[in-house]
Amino acid sequence: MLKKFPDQSSNPEDVLSQMRRIKDHDIPWESGKIFGFVYYPGVELARFIETIYSNFLHENALNPSLFPSLRRIENDTVGMIADLLHGDDQVVGNMTSGGTESIFLVLKAARDHFLQRKNGPGQPEIMLPKSVHPAFHKGAHYLNMKIKPIPLCDQKRAIPGYIKNAINKNTALIAASAPSYPHGVMDPIEDIASIAQQHDIPFHVDACLGGFMLPFLEDLQYPVPRFDFRIPGVTSISVDPHKFGFAPKGASVILYRNKDFRKHQIYVHTDWPGGLFATAGLLGTRSGASMAATWAIINRLGRKGYTECACQSMRATTKIKDVIQQINGLRIVGDPVMSILSFTSEYGNIYQIGDDLSKKDWHLDRLQYPEALHMTLTPHTARHIDTFIQDLRHIVRHKKYPPVKSYRHALQEKAMNLLLNILPETSFKLAARFAAQQMKAHHGNGQRAALYGFTSTHKKRHHIHTMLLELVDSMYTPSKQNGENSVSTEH
Repeated sequence: MLKKFPDQSSNPEDVLSQMRRIKDHDIPWESGKIFGFVYYPGVELARFIETIYSNFLHENALNPSLFPSLRRIENDTVGMIADLLHGDDQVVGNMTSGGTESIFLVLKAARDHFLQRKNGPGQPEIMLPKSVHPAFHKGAHYLNMKIKPIPLCDQKRAIPGYIKNAINKNTALIAASAPSYPHGVMDPIEDIASIAQQHDIPFHVDACLGGFMLPFLEDLQYPVPRFDFRIPGVTSISVDPHKFGFAPKGASVILYRNKDFRKHQIYVHTDWPGGLFATAGLLGTRSGASMAATWAIINRLGRKGYTECACQSMRATTKIKDVIQQINGLRIVGDPVMSILSFTSEYGNIYQIGDDLSKKDWHLDRLQYPEALHMTLTPHTARHIDTFIQDLRHIVRHKKYPPVKSYRHALQEKAMNLLLNILPETSFKLAARFAAQQMKAHHGNGQRAALYGFTSTHKKRHHIHTMLLELVDSMYTPSKQNGENSVSTEH
């Protein structure tokens, strides 16, 4: 049932009280027990950011001539990040609403660049490592671009030799990660850039995660492979200040080596009765608040402050990596280069370990290929790493996980696979809807081992596609049963 539009005005305190009760159902990220999604800079910096944010709450970056302050802020921010990534005076770029928009824009620029210079028919193709962020697939879907997947080596890096052999006349863009989200592993950027340059193909480095961490790890003498504009052949780079840059959500930057390629990003419409219309990015109206807060936090922390934050994150990362490698049966996936890692179990029960950690309010993402748990460490979560290590050791030691999945989970997975293999397509959505409801149950603390084990092993991927479609649809379809029209204080 849809919530009805209010007939009367409400007392401000009543509205605030209602909002507090709604927020009570969120994951308590302030506890420092969520390894992802939130990049909290601490109380002092958070208050500083909130002050700047509120001062630019109503400014609109749609028209840069009306708000020269935002134009200055955007150009300054682009310049500072370009300098951080060793760009010269020819590098240009724009601020965007997030990594997805930055990636969408570079795909759009690559597509239009390809269409402008191509000879004969052909659908533009993008070469993407299998570990690259799904935003590339999402953008390719919207822009009618074909994806050519790049396989990964045992260390979860893209294989340059495959790229070299698979390039053809329709290759419009090659992309790679610095680092990839699933495993925190760096693709071989220099090798891929060399191949791209030899074939005169644009090459994009997705540094949305690493852009505000890797440069400072270099300062700390960590072994960080080069990934930025120092490398000939790197055409563009995306960076998210709202991750390890600690800016508020809605802040990313797309950088291009020169303005000739960036021109393909810009949209222009000249025949609208409302006047001439042009935007540098996907959005029209853009909030000046996140832009201003990004500019402010970069200037507030500077290289010294970010280096200190990186140091804190990496100390915790080194500690947890050492502990995981000491626990019999657990191992780190690949060779993570920064404070992002995933670990799996040789015993095949890693999702059950994740469920047991959830019971202690630790929230880790579940991965597949291989089945693993994922952690992103920040200075905020680093303060709680000793408690996490204690709980992890306790769970593994006292649960005595068998060298195979438990009979209960194995039977649940087999039952789901069998059921979904024999159901007709018309009946499958009912089963998928039920599974989707289970996935979103208990505000992230539900028992998910069997369900994730099933989704990572089920061969008919269109079934999993239907399940996720039903999940998203059900989350945005309020009903009395799921309580989203009421403000309950119970979880």
